[in-house]
Amino acid sequence: MLFEPKTVLRGAEIYLQKPSVLFETADELFALIDKNRKTLLPWIEMADAKKTSSREDAFLHLAKMAEKWQSQCGFVYLIYGNENHHLIGMIEAEQSAPEHKKIEVGFWMCETENKADKICEALRLVEKEFFYLEFERIEIRLDSDNHKARKLAEASGYKAEGILRHAYWSQQFYKYRDLVILAKLKQEEKIKQKQPISLPRKSRLSVNGSNLFI
Repeated sequence: MLFEPKTVLRGAEIYLQKPSVLFETADELFALIDKNRKTLLPWIEMADAKKTSSREDAFLHLAKMAEKWQSQCGFVYLIYGNENHHLIGMIEAEQSAPEHKKIEVGFWMCETENKADKICEALRLVEKEFFYLEFERIEIRLDSDNHKARKLAEASGYKAEGILRHAYWSQQFYKYRDLVILAKLKQEEKIKQKQPISLPRKSRLSVNGSNLFI
């Protein structure tokens, strides 16, 4: 089944944009990762220096993102601030089984003003687009020790459904780790739109899932 998500999703504080496979974009991406390694690790493996140590590595990441868009197995957006148009993060909607009408969302963001609000807005923009495209379910998978990420996901309306024990191998911890599955259904989003979002204070978020930029 072919469908065409918008390449740009605009919000009040941020906008999401399909990456351009350019060295200019690679420079931005590498600079952001390099500056924020300490806060992104251990959850975001793209931040590992072994995976992203240069603009050339960042360029290869961008090329793989373009391949995912082309094959429709994943839709990666770069997150930019509306005020200065600076790159501040990334969010991906990945689908492994189109017949089930579900996607798995992974995201990360640098330390920035109103970070929790901006992450929630990025989630809402992706939800709005993919629920409009008739997807039924959106999942977020987090390391079971990533408590701040879980609180913010739940504040955004995602419900914890269970734990996958030893679900992935973490090179950072050098052992198998558990994942918490959180999800939101299309019908729940319609209800959530009528309710205000209550955000945890001073949340610092970085998320890891079974297929997040690894």
